[in-house]
Amino acid sequence: MNWIKMQLLNLSPIMQKNKKHISPVYYLLRGLARICFKLFSKTSIEGLENIPPYGPLIAVSNHVSYNDPPYIAAIFPRPVFFLGKKELFKNKILGSIMRNVNVISLDRSGVGLSGLKSAMELLNEDQVVVIFPEGTTSDTGGLIKGRSGVSYLAIKSECPILPISITGTNHFPAWRLWMPLKKVHVHIGTAFTPPIVHGNISNDVLNSITDTIMVRIAYLLPPELRGVYGN
Repeated sequence: MNWIKMQLLNLSPIMQKNKKHISPVYYLLRGLARICFKLFSKTSIEGLENIPPYGPLIAVSNHVSYNDPPYIAAIFPRPVFFLGKKELFKNKILGSIMRNVNVISLDRSGVGLSGLKSAMELLNEDQVVVIFPEGTTSDTGGLIKGRSGVSYLAIKSECPILPISITGTNHFPAWRLWMPLKKVHVHIGTAFTPPIVHGNISNDVLNSITDTIMVRIAYLLPPELRGVYGN
């Protein structure tokens, strides 16, 4: 028992660190999401044990629906932060909600780096940052070309990357809790670390690492949903 207490004391700074930026609204909505998903959908999760219990982490996933972020937040045992397009913050009410559920504004045009800087700060504080590398939802359900922002963040932070695939969330609208019940499957892969890059980061390097990340996600998907990464 003394040994267990000692381990908990050793972990307590990490646990406190992970709670530093979290709004009570996040925990409330995450709890409600878990209840709703439990009651109104048929969800199967594979690889939950692959989520590191602490330390910085970049989680990457395919993106087929606006239901994807709440699903990922609900299944993660740790609080997570999302990078979201800046357009979500134009409306004051919606923007306030986004900030309270750990969404960081990101300029997808590549002009602004504030979102990536905020993500870097969170990773330095041992948080989990979730990125959808495609940058938008896929109309077909298959993977589309990934954007290089995720690889830039991975190189700069030197943090482990956790690939995730999610299927079935595009079969129902976000506002409808789900009649009839729909099947959703989440597959969590094994975390990996990108290569260390010294000096200037070329576009070729960014594109290569982005492709590696996307292939890791594709491997977790059924062949018919691997899209441009199906070969």
